[in-house]
Amino acid sequence: MGARFERTGCSSRLSPALPPGRGRRSCNGSIEDRCAMSGPSIGRQRISRDGRFLRPEETIKPTAYRPEGKGRGLHAILEKAQPWRLGKAVPLDGSLKGTTVLLLWFRLDDRPIDGSAVWNRSAQIIAPALGIALRGLAADTHLVIGIRTDRDRVGHLVDPAGQVLEETLGRYFDWTFRAYVGSNPRAEMAAASVRGIGSFTKGRVRDLTNWQIVIEECYDAGAIEIWSRAHDARGLEARMNLQATNKSLAGVDLARFTPDAPE
Repeated sequence: MGARFERTGCSSRLSPALPPGRGRRSCNGSIEDRCAMSGPSIGRQRISRDGRFLRPEETIKPTAYRPEGKGRGLHAILEKAQPWRLGKAVPLDGSLKGTTVLLLWFRLDDRPIDGSAVWNRSAQIIAPALGIALRGLAADTHLVIGIRTDRDRVGHLVDPAGQVLEETLGRYFDWTFRAYVGSNPRAEMAAASVRGIGSFTKGRVRDLTNWQIVIEECYDAGAIEIWSRAHDARGLEARMNLQATNKSLAGVDLARFTPDAPE
């Protein structure tokens, strides 16, 4: 098991609210179809401003659908990210010019997993595959995983072994999640709490000076953003081993995570 140390500090959620999508459809098809089309699963619920429980598909934009993914089941895609913070697009110019930002997006057929009925079990579902991707990104450097142990304290797990990493992701991969890749596992990290785009940019520039890669959760534990100045998109993809990540996802028994399955 890797070493562990703690830092103190506060974090606040930065992901913008996603606009409503379209109405729900029903079907009696495969496990993948039932996950994609049925109502919210047990556990956490998303609540609208008017107090109504939101269906999963109401939380994703129509542009989040990828028709070419229909029939693929559980899989991940890697594409260029368009990062947002505090409801605003992050400009990748000025001090962030030359920064590569990719999105590793976990999906169920043609929709993101965060728009399926198993969205609230996504951390458990994708943990093994996400672990493969993170270890690949780290390669021969250090991987540091942030773990929020309470409201004001963040622990950091350094170079966790495979099973420890998978268990950690299954439990802690949520909106507080960050991971770092670099040669010095005790390098300085910017505070997660920001007051605006300007303070976010300053912190991210500082992190990218101290670390080769910075990774953050997004889309309700359905994706990660991968930030780097040290590696371009091709280099990041080569390190990640997307083929092995998707092989892991293909082996997931989704029946364990459907709405009528136990937590």
